[in-house]
Amino acid sequence: MDKTLWTRMDWGHNWGAVWQDGRFHSFAPGEQLPGEYLPVLNGRGNLRPAKVYRSHFGLCSVPGREEGADDGYATWLKSPLLEDVSPEYLERPVDVGVSTDRIREFVHASGRVYLCAYNYYRWEPIAMGCRTDAVCQFHRVGCDNIFIVADSPSGGRLRFLTAPFHADASGHVRKFIPRTDQTRAFTFPKRKRLLKRPYTLHYWDAESASFSPLEYDSTADSTQSYTNIPENALLWFTVPDRIVNQRVFYLENDSVITMDLIR
Repeated sequence: MDKTLWTRMDWGHNWGAVWQDGRFHSFAPGEQLPGEYLPVLNGRGNLRPAKVYRSHFGLCSVPGREEGADDGYATWLKSPLLEDVSPEYLERPVDVGVSTDRIREFVHASGRVYLCAYNYYRWEPIAMGCRTDAVCQFHRVGCDNIFIVADSPSGGRLRFLTAPFHADASGHVRKFIPRTDQTRAFTFPKRKRLLKRPYTLHYWDAESASFSPLEYDSTADSTQSYTNIPENALLWFTVPDRIVNQRVFYLENDSVITMDLIR
Protein backbone atom coordinates (compact mmCIF):
# COMPACT_ATOMS: atom_id res chain seq x y z
CA MET A 1 0.00 0.00 0.00
CA ASP A 2 1.32 3.44 -0.98
CA LYS A 3 0.18 6.63 0.71
CA THR A 4 0.60 10.38 0.79
CA LEU A 5 -0.56 13.31 2.87
CA TRP A 6 -1.81 15.92 0.42
CA THR A 7 -0.07 19.29 0.27
CA ARG A 8 -2.42 20.87 -2.30
CA MET A 9 -5.68 19.87 -0.64
CA ASP A 10 -6.79 18.44 2.70
CA TRP A 11 -6.43 14.94 4.13
CA GLY A 12 -4.51 12.18 2.34
CA HIS A 13 -4.85 9.08 0.20
CA ASN A 14 -3.88 5.40 0.03
CA TRP A 15 -3.66 3.24 -3.10
CA GLY A 16 -2.21 -0.08 -4.19
CA ALA A 17 1.10 -1.22 -5.65
CA VAL A 18 1.69 -4.65 -7.16
CA TRP A 19 5.10 -6.28 -7.72
CA GLN A 20 5.73 -7.61 -11.22
CA ASP A 21 8.81 -7.97 -13.44
CA GLY A 22 11.17 -6.63 -10.81
CA ARG A 23 9.34 -3.48 -9.79
CA PHE A 24 6.16 -2.11 -8.25
CA HIS A 25 3.27 -0.86 -10.41
CA SER A 26 0.79 1.53 -8.80
CA PHE A 27 -2.97 1.28 -9.22
CA ALA A 28 -6.11 2.72 -7.64
CA PRO A 29 -8.61 -0.06 -6.82
CA GLY A 30 -11.88 0.53 -8.66
CA GLU A 31 -10.43 3.48 -10.56
CA GLN A 32 -7.10 3.10 -12.42
CA LEU A 33 -5.37 -0.07 -13.57
CA PRO A 34 -1.61 -0.59 -13.05
CA GLY A 35 0.22 1.93 -15.19
CA GLU A 36 -2.70 4.38 -15.28
CA TYR A 37 -2.47 5.98 -11.85
CA LEU A 38 0.95 7.62 -12.10
CA PRO A 39 -0.10 9.95 -14.96
CA VAL A 40 -3.16 10.95 -12.91
CA LEU A 41 -1.01 12.01 -9.95
CA ASN A 42 1.38 14.01 -12.11
CA GLY A 43 -1.27 15.38 -14.46
CA ARG A 44 -3.69 16.98 -11.98
CA GLY A 45 -2.40 19.90 -9.94
CA ASN A 46 -4.24 19.18 -6.71
CA LEU A 47 -3.17 15.49 -6.75
CA ARG A 48 0.54 16.02 -7.31
CA PRO A 49 2.18 14.64 -4.14
CA ALA A 50 5.14 16.11 -2.30
CA LYS A 51 6.13 12.79 -0.69
CA VAL A 52 4.99 9.18 -1.17
CA TYR A 53 5.59 6.28 1.20
CA ARG A 54 5.08 2.53 0.86
CA SER A 55 3.91 0.26 3.68
CA HIS A 56 5.61 -3.14 3.57
CA PHE A 57 5.04 -6.32 5.54
CA GLY A 58 8.66 -6.35 6.75
CA LEU A 59 11.01 -3.90 8.41
CA CYS A 60 12.39 -1.04 6.33
CA SER A 61 14.88 1.74 6.79
CA VAL A 62 12.70 4.52 8.17
CA PRO A 63 13.30 7.83 6.31
CA GLY A 64 14.99 10.26 8.67
CA ARG A 65 15.66 7.73 11.43
CA GLU A 66 19.38 7.83 10.75
CA GLU A 67 19.44 11.55 11.51
CA GLY A 68 20.16 11.29 15.23
CA ALA A 69 18.36 10.07 18.32
CA ASP A 70 14.58 9.84 18.36
CA ASP A 71 12.89 12.90 19.86
CA GLY A 72 9.79 11.03 21.10
CA TYR A 73 7.35 12.76 18.76
CA ALA A 74 4.64 10.35 17.58
CA THR A 75 4.04 10.33 13.82
CA TRP A 76 3.17 7.74 11.20
CA LEU A 77 6.37 8.74 9.40
CA LYS A 78 8.35 6.70 11.96
CA SER A 79 6.66 3.39 11.16
CA PRO A 80 9.34 0.68 10.76
CA LEU A 81 7.30 -0.72 7.85
CA LEU A 82 7.51 2.52 5.84
CA GLU A 83 9.73 3.15 2.80
CA ASP A 84 10.15 6.50 1.07
CA VAL A 85 9.30 5.86 -2.60
CA SER A 86 8.89 9.47 -3.67
CA PRO A 87 11.30 9.18 -6.66
CA GLU A 88 9.00 6.54 -8.19
CA TYR A 89 6.19 9.10 -8.35
CA LEU A 90 7.69 12.56 -8.59
CA GLU A 91 8.83 13.96 -11.91
CA ARG A 92 11.44 16.29 -10.42
CA PRO A 93 12.13 15.57 -6.74
CA VAL A 94 14.64 17.98 -5.22
CA ASP A 95 16.43 18.48 -1.94
CA VAL A 96 15.19 21.42 0.12
CA GLY A 97 17.38 23.38 2.50
CA VAL A 98 15.91 26.18 4.58
CA SER A 99 17.46 28.34 7.29
CA THR A 100 15.84 28.50 10.69
CA ASP A 101 14.46 31.72 12.13
CA ARG A 102 15.34 32.88 15.67
CA ILE A 103 17.10 29.57 16.35
CA ARG A 104 19.23 31.12 19.09
CA GLU A 105 16.08 31.82 21.08
CA PHE A 106 15.21 28.13 21.22
CA VAL A 107 16.52 25.98 24.04
CA HIS A 108 17.28 22.30 23.41
CA ALA A 109 16.77 22.64 19.66
CA SER A 110 16.53 19.18 18.14
CA GLY A 111 18.60 17.89 15.25
CA ARG A 112 15.54 16.10 13.91
CA VAL A 113 13.13 18.33 12.05
CA TYR A 114 9.82 17.91 10.25
CA LEU A 115 8.70 19.35 6.94
CA CYS A 116 5.02 20.25 7.37
CA ALA A 117 2.15 21.22 5.08
CA TYR A 118 -1.06 22.98 6.10
CA ASN A 119 -3.72 20.28 5.99
CA TYR A 120 -7.21 20.55 7.50
CA TYR A 121 -6.60 23.32 10.05
CA ARG A 122 -3.12 22.34 11.20
CA TRP A 123 0.46 21.93 10.03
CA GLU A 124 1.03 18.21 9.46
CA PRO A 125 4.46 16.55 9.00
CA ILE A 126 5.01 15.04 5.56
CA ALA A 127 8.75 14.31 5.84
CA MET A 128 11.53 14.02 8.38
CA GLY A 129 14.93 15.65 7.98
CA CYS A 130 17.90 16.93 9.93
CA ARG A 131 19.16 20.28 11.16
CA THR A 132 22.83 21.21 11.03
CA ASP A 133 23.48 24.49 12.79
CA ALA A 134 20.90 26.85 11.28
CA VAL A 135 20.00 24.86 8.15
CA CYS A 136 17.26 22.21 7.90
CA GLN A 137 17.63 19.70 5.10
CA PHE A 138 15.02 17.43 3.46
CA HIS A 139 15.63 14.99 0.64
CA ARG A 140 13.61 14.06 -2.46
CA VAL A 141 10.68 16.44 -2.11
CA GLY A 142 8.06 17.40 -4.68
CA CYS A 143 8.10 21.18 -4.62
CA ASP A 144 6.04 24.13 -5.80
CA ASN A 145 4.41 23.79 -2.41
CA ILE A 146 4.00 25.78 0.81
CA PHE A 147 5.74 24.31 3.85
CA ILE A 148 6.91 25.13 7.36
CA VAL A 149 9.66 23.44 9.41
CA ALA A 150 9.21 22.30 13.00
CA ASP A 151 10.97 20.24 15.63
CA SER A 152 9.63 18.63 18.80
CA PRO A 153 11.98 19.15 21.75
CA SER A 154 9.38 18.00 24.29
CA GLY A 155 8.20 15.04 22.21
CA GLY A 156 4.54 15.97 22.56
CA ARG A 157 3.95 18.75 20.06
CA LEU A 158 5.58 20.61 17.21
CA ARG A 159 7.51 23.86 17.57
CA PHE A 160 7.97 25.96 14.44
CA LEU A 161 11.55 26.80 13.54
CA THR A 162 10.85 28.79 10.38
CA ALA A 163 8.26 31.05 8.90
CA PRO A 164 6.04 29.39 6.28
CA PHE A 165 7.71 29.35 2.88
CA HIS A 166 7.11 28.50 -0.74
CA ALA A 167 9.63 26.10 -2.27
CA ASP A 168 9.52 26.39 -6.05
CA ALA A 169 10.06 23.51 -8.48
CA SER A 170 13.84 23.86 -8.09
CA GLY A 171 13.72 23.99 -4.30
CA HIS A 172 14.38 27.73 -4.01
CA VAL A 173 12.75 29.15 -0.89
CA ARG A 174 10.65 32.28 -0.43
CA LYS A 175 9.70 32.90 3.20
CA PHE A 176 6.43 34.56 4.17
CA ILE A 177 7.49 37.03 6.85
CA PRO A 178 4.71 39.65 6.88
CA ARG A 179 5.60 43.31 6.62
CA THR A 180 2.92 44.85 8.82
CA ASP A 181 4.19 48.36 8.11
CA GLN A 182 3.39 47.86 4.41
CA THR A 183 -0.20 46.90 3.60
CA ARG A 184 -2.31 46.40 0.52
CA ALA A 185 -5.97 46.14 -0.48
CA PHE A 186 -7.70 43.12 -2.00
CA THR A 187 -11.25 41.84 -2.55
CA PHE A 188 -11.88 38.10 -2.08
CA PRO A 189 -14.76 36.12 -3.59
CA LYS A 190 -16.90 34.01 -1.28
CA ARG A 191 -17.80 30.41 -2.09
CA LYS A 192 -21.04 30.14 -4.01
CA ARG A 193 -22.49 27.59 -1.57
CA LEU A 194 -21.40 29.57 1.49
CA LEU A 195 -22.39 33.12 0.62
CA LYS A 196 -24.32 33.65 3.86
CA ARG A 197 -21.55 32.45 6.19
CA PRO A 198 -19.23 34.95 7.95
CA TYR A 199 -15.71 34.96 6.52
CA THR A 200 -12.40 35.81 8.19
CA LEU A 201 -9.08 36.58 6.54
CA HIS A 202 -6.04 35.45 8.58
CA TYR A 203 -2.35 36.07 8.07
CA TRP A 204 0.50 34.04 9.56
CA ASP A 205 2.12 36.07 12.34
CA ALA A 206 5.75 34.99 12.45
CA GLU A 207 6.20 36.35 15.97
CA SER A 208 3.32 34.41 17.56
CA ALA A 209 3.70 31.48 15.12
CA SER A 210 -0.04 31.40 14.52
CA PHE A 211 -2.73 32.75 12.22
CA SER A 212 -4.08 36.15 13.25
CA PRO A 213 -7.41 37.59 11.99
CA LEU A 214 -7.73 40.81 10.03
CA GLU A 215 -10.70 43.18 10.12
CA TYR A 216 -12.49 43.55 6.81
CA ASP A 217 -13.15 46.94 5.28
CA SER A 218 -16.44 46.00 3.63
CA THR A 219 -18.50 42.91 2.88
CA ALA A 220 -21.09 42.20 0.18
CA ASP A 221 -23.22 39.26 -0.88
CA SER A 222 -20.43 37.53 -2.82
CA THR A 223 -17.22 39.36 -1.85
CA GLN A 224 -15.29 40.70 1.13
CA SER A 225 -12.75 43.53 0.89
CA TYR A 226 -9.69 44.44 2.94
CA THR A 227 -7.28 47.37 2.95
CA ASN A 228 -4.94 46.20 5.73
CA ILE A 229 -3.28 43.04 4.36
CA PRO A 230 0.43 42.89 5.27
CA GLU A 231 2.79 42.55 2.34
CA ASN A 232 4.58 39.20 1.93
CA ALA A 233 2.07 37.40 4.15
CA LEU A 234 0.75 33.85 4.02
CA LEU A 235 -3.04 34.13 4.06
CA TRP A 236 -6.04 31.97 4.94
CA PHE A 237 -9.63 32.97 4.06
CA THR A 238 -12.08 30.85 6.04
CA VAL A 239 -15.60 30.32 7.29
CA PRO A 240 -16.06 29.10 10.89
CA ASP A 241 -17.33 25.67 9.81
CA ARG A 242 -14.75 22.90 9.59
CA ILE A 243 -14.93 22.20 5.88
CA VAL A 244 -12.25 20.76 3.63
CA ASN A 245 -9.90 22.67 1.37
CA GLN A 246 -9.90 26.13 2.91
CA ARG A 247 -6.39 26.49 1.52
CA VAL A 248 -3.56 28.81 2.49
CA PHE A 249 -2.34 31.14 -0.26
CA TYR A 250 -0.46 34.34 -0.99
CA LEU A 251 -1.05 37.38 -3.14
CA GLU A 252 1.14 38.17 -6.12
CA ASN A 253 0.37 41.31 -8.11
CA ASP A 254 -3.44 41.14 -8.36
CA SER A 255 -3.82 37.36 -8.12
CA VAL A 256 -4.44 34.75 -5.44
CA ILE A 257 -1.70 32.10 -5.70
CA THR A 258 -2.60 28.63 -4.48
CA MET A 259 -0.72 25.37 -5.00
CA ASP A 260 -3.47 23.39 -6.70
CA LEU A 261 -2.37 24.26 -10.25
CA ILE A 262 0.40 22.80 -12.40
CA ARG A 263 3.11 25.33 -13.15
